[in-house]
Amino acid sequence: MPSSFKVSLDDAPTGARRSKRLRRSKSLDDEGGKSGGNDEEGGPLVLPPEVWASVLEFLPFASVLSCAAVSRGMLRDVVPRLTTLRIDKSSQMNLTVASRFRDLKEIRINSLLKVTVDYFDGDSSIEDVSLDIETKIMVVPFLSRFSRTLERVSFGAKNAAGKDMENFSLAAAHIWDEADDIYPNESPSESIMAFIDMISGAFQCGAFPKRLKLSGLCCPRTCNALRGDQCSTCTRACKSFPLESVLRFENRGTSLSNARSGRSYGLDVCLPMAQVESIIESRPGGKELLRSEHRLLRLLGSGRRWEIKSGDGGRALYISKYDQDELAEMKRVIAYADLDVTKLSEKMVQEAISKSFLKDGLSMPPRSQRYLSGASLAHLKDELGLRFDEAAINASLTNLVEYAQPIASVLQMSRRFDDDDHFWQ
Repeated sequence: MPSSFKVSLDDAPTGARRSKRLRRSKSLDDEGGKSGGNDEEGGPLVLPPEVWASVLEFLPFASVLSCAAVSRGMLRDVVPRLTTLRIDKSSQMNLTVASRFRDLKEIRINSLLKVTVDYFDGDSSIEDVSLDIETKIMVVPFLSRFSRTLERVSFGAKNAAGKDMENFSLAAAHIWDEADDIYPNESPSESIMAFIDMISGAFQCGAFPKRLKLSGLCCPRTCNALRGDQCSTCTRACKSFPLESVLRFENRGTSLSNARSGRSYGLDVCLPMAQVESIIESRPGGKELLRSEHRLLRLLGSGRRWEIKSGDGGRALYISKYDQDELAEMKRVIAYADLDVTKLSEKMVQEAISKSFLKDGLSMPPRSQRYLSGASLAHLKDELGLRFDEAAINASLTNLVEYAQPIASVLQMSRRFDDDDHFWQ
């Protein structure tokens, strides 16, 4: 197997030259394996397959396939090294193509949810969500093909124009629970619940590995504020998903903070958390997991995150805050697990809190660009009794001066729309 191969921009397959380029690919591969490249002499640039794989992971699926068609070297040495993949339409979930991806660890499926915005009463609007039926019926067999390596799957949404919706929260949308017909034209609510049941079945029969983490799903009863303790779909999920995943389940809309902060999250169920915990306790190993400190540490890393650019458009300030429901849940978890928080190391608590400044796929911002709200800090220390060094988490006040103007603008706008107007406190 060659350790590297040549790709020249002059040889890009366009129009009638494509078939000729494909016929030449073998010789290019062979030459690439023997030569170290002669960029200074005007020859083609030689890159190792690992580098090409890193480049391709930033491309949509259609572009990945186009690159794979450039040469046998791309198909044989680069595509198998990809670790992430982005699916934008159902037709891309093809098992024949899937066999080429050997090392996949993460897949984002953006074609599952479709969102339309309905406007009423002037500026008021509501996001209506529906499920793409073609994507729905292909997800389980497609993902099961990667059971040996797959670790994370996230489900995204597209708007009416077919564009990806960043930081979309299903928990904040409206899902119709009425339909004029039966399957496959059932209501969006019934369709989503059936899909969650399919995922539960995949875990139950072993089609999905226990290490697999799913993000982006929410019980429609939560979205539509229909709450109770009789939802068979959420109950089945609590009994079928891996224990570690059930421990990450959100509850009655709490996924909203993580979604809007750009972080992954567990299934958002409509059941009361006490019932979820009861199901966890009934499963082997469940009691031990519930009484560990991991749940509290996860909650500490789930604060609402904002990103504010400095006045000159330079670096950003990252602000985090816990709402009252999140703080109340931390207190409940401490009492439920009978945790002695004074025995938790300061470093462990600081690292957990700092995760609230993270967004999936990005590194931790430096301390000089982080600010945890004063009210949240005081509650963690005075009400919950947690021990940590505030200076290890927050920027000093002198570092915040350059952000004064944009913060004032955000506060003014948020008061206008009555949304998150006290995030700074």
